[in-house]
Order: sequence, then structure tokens, then C-alpha cells
Amino acid sequence: MTQMSSPTLGVVMLNFGGPGSLQDVSPFLQAILTDPNAIQMPVPHVAQNLLMGTIGRLRAKKVAPEYENMGGKSPILESSARQNEALQQELHQRQFAVKVYDSYRYVRGHAAQTAKQIVADGIERLLLLPMYPHFCYATTGSSVEQLLQELQKLKYQGEVSCVRSYPESPKYVQTLQDLVQQSLQQHQLDPSDTVILCSAHGLPQSYVDDGDPYQVEILATIKQLKLRLPTWRFELAFQSKVGPAQWLTPATDDAICDLAKEGIANVLVIPISFVNDHLETLVELDETYFDMAREQGINPFRTAPIETHPQFISLLADEVEHWSHAFAIPAKLLLPPSQSFQRYFQWLIYGLLVASTLGISQLLW
Repeated sequence: MTQMSSPTLGVVMLNFGGPGSLQDVSPFLQAILTDPNAIQMPVPHVAQNLLMGTIGRLRAKKVAPEYENMGGKSPILESSARQNEALQQELHQRQFAVKVYDSYRYVRGHAAQTAKQIVADGIERLLLLPMYPHFCYATTGSSVEQLLQELQKLKYQGEVSCVRSYPESPKYVQTLQDLVQQSLQQHQLDPSDTVILCSAHGLPQSYVDDGDPYQVEILATIKQLKLRLPTWRFELAFQSKVGPAQWLTPATDDAICDLAKEGIANVLVIPISFVNDHLETLVELDETYFDMAREQGINPFRTAPIETHPQFISLLADEVEHWSHAFAIPAKLLLPPSQSFQRYFQWLIYGLLVASTLGISQLLW
């Protein structure tokens, strides 16, 4: 292989992020709830910021003790650092001199810090590498948008490409298969009384109806797993619902209840599309849902997190190698749909409502 020694190549591992201390819990939650790509509300963006910012502060009081039980911070930060180091080592073994960065979507100021370092390092070609295996505008799209905005503020002139997703990549599917088989063997589970439940982070149904490919890509991964493990029954469910809107169904807790009614003895949960452990796996799954499962007579088990599984890190390195030699998707093509017109229209409606309430609507006509 020809050694690549150009110092102008950079890779950014895009991830969700998490609070680094108990003081960071409230800003972290507010950052999620005020992201218009993650939470699309039928109100002007400034109104969403005010409303959801308040909800985030109130929610933090309930969530902070859960983070305190995990050592006072999210484990995703150290886990992501291990992934970064593992990828750097793999690229070094392949004789690729590429600088690897992280960008955490909901750690305030982190994307700006990363962008400044990229510019300072003189990076001319940049690859955005999502730690979201399945494309969604609320995850990959939002992370790409944030980093591009920060680079634009610095008048960055380099080429920015992005890996879209990798739901059917043989190495990604192999990673999941390895983790499933390890759990099946460890707990001596049998296909006659066990269901493998793929629990994905939820998404409002309206996003999918508008064309978001997230659900389709998750189903594609499960299809590949079924082909590799044909004697096992797989089901898909969605967790972490927020707000009153209709979300993808079935919900993970509902799915567990339905399996209990069927008389299923064991459930092996794959936190599909998650590559790190964090609150949704360590608390929502391991505690809330698993306690519920036990109450209903089901023995719950979970696969280990992907994190630095050799096949997964090899997949990421493959993506970097392919990008360095061939055309890649321009990152701007993966941006979420613009909400500018929608927000402007909402401002107009709200303005008319306010005017009407104040009794001055006649002045407008």
C-alpha cells in the first residue's frame, strides 16, 4: 500500500455526546430539546428555545441523580475517546497519517472547539464519520449541520465530505452478530423460548412520513442479521419517546409486555443503532424496562456495546481509506431540510393571533 503522509487530511467522528459533570446535565438536555432537527415543534424557533429550555432545566433535576449513579458524568465521553484512539491506531497500522477529531452534537461549544482545531491544523480535506450507523436527519444530519456552521464561521475553505451511513455493511452486521452470539452462548439461550428484540432510539412518525430513511435502514440491518441467524426470532421496537406526538411503534416497553403475554421466557435486547453505552441503555433498558420484564415473568438480557469491537473499528478505517482514494458525498448534501419558510409562516400566524388577541386586528385589514 502506498503510504499517505499528507497532514492535510482530517476525520471527524460525529457523536451524540453527553454531560461531563452534573453541572453539564441541564445544558446538555437543553441543547437536545432546542435542536429544531431533533424536536420539531409547530412554533417559532425562539418560542421553542424558551419553552424547551425551561423543560430541560426542570428535567435536569430528575435526571441528574441518574448521572450521579454513573459516576457524575455520561460514559459516552470516555467510550468515544476509546473509539477515537482505536481508529487512530488502526489507521496508523494501515500507514495512514490522518488526524482524527471528535464532535459532540449536544455538548455546547464542542463543535466550535473542534472546528477551530481543524482550521489551526491546516486541514484541507475533511471526512465526517458518523457514529450513527443508520442515517437520520435528527442525528447525522443535525451533527453535520452544526459542524458545517462552525466551519463556515471560521471561513473554512477546505473540502468536507461525509459518510452517510452503513446499515448493511458486512463488518457492521458482523459486529452485531458477534455480540448477539456471545450473549446467546453466555446465557445459554434457546430459540424456542427466546426473542431477540432490537431496541432503537425512537423518532416521531411524522419525520418518517416526510421521508427520513431511519426506520428503513434499521430494518435493512435486521434483515441482514436474520439471514445470518435464521433460527432466531427478531423483533423491532423503539425507545426514548419524548412529548405527546405519535412516535414509531411499537414502543420497547409495549413490545416486552406483548412478548410476556405470548409466554416468551427470555428476551435478548440489542440496542440497535447505539454504538456506546449511555443513559438510554444503562438506565432506560437495564433498569426501567428490565425491571418491568422481570415483573412480567421474562428474563431480560442485553448485548454488550459495540464500542471498539475490532470489526467496527475496521469498518470505520475502511471508510476513511475509501474516502482518501475516491469521491465521497459532499457533506452539504446530507443537511436536514430547511425549516426557514415553515418558521417564517409560524411567525406570521402567531403575529396575527397576537394582534387579534390585543384587539387591533382591524388595523391590519
